[in-house]
Amino acid sequence: MRPSNITELINLLTDIISATIPVLIALAFLYFLWGLAQFMLHAGDTSKHEEGRDKIFWGLVALTAMVGVWGFVEIVANTFFF
Repeated sequence: MRPSNITELINLLTDIISATIPVLIALAFLYFLWGLAQFMLHAGDTSKHEEGRDKIFWGLVALTAMVGVWGFVEIVANTFFF
C-alpha cells in the first residue's frame, strides 16, 4: 500500500508502530524474567548474580521506553484525529 498523502503516511506509520510495540514489550518482559531467574538461581555466584541484576535493570528500562513510545504514539494519533 502506497500512501497518497501525508495523512495516509502517518496513519500507516502509526499502524506499524502500534503493531510492533506489543511484541517489543513482550520481549523486554521476557528479558526481565530471564534476568530475574538468573538473579535468583545464581545467588551464590557473584558474576552470574550481577549479570541477572543487569538484565533486570535493562529489561525494566526497555519496558519503560516501550510503554512510553506506545503512549506517545497514541497521544499523537489522538491529538491529530488519525
